[in-house]
Amino acid sequence: MNTYMIPREATNENRFLFFTPKAGIFSIIAFIIGYVIKFLLSLTGIPAMTVVGWVICGILVLIAYALGTFKIPESNAFDILKKAGGEPVDVIVKRAITFNKRKKIYIYERGNSE
Repeated sequence: MNTYMIPREATNENRFLFFTPKAGIFSIIAFIIGYVIKFLLSLTGIPAMTVVGWVICGILVLIAYALGTFKIPESNAFDILKKAGGEPVDVIVKRAITFNKRKKIYIYERGNSE
């Protein structure tokens, strides 16, 4: 009698993908922005500016890919890593931008509850 492995469930198989849909959208948007910058630099007429434009475009795509793919590591070394560990980088960036936009100070008075 032979033994065989029972097939496992195939749920959530996309967690090992290197190029998630969110990273793809971020990369495409960054490529469009980088291509516009490359086009504006190539209007100067200097051939080296076209190469510089492609380098800028590539750097923007890599940054956008990192924003869409990576997560903040969990660590006890730094206070910010304790609170944000395991969350995607783009969520943290969006939260930091919205936090800086709504700088409100609330003052609560004690007493005088008439």
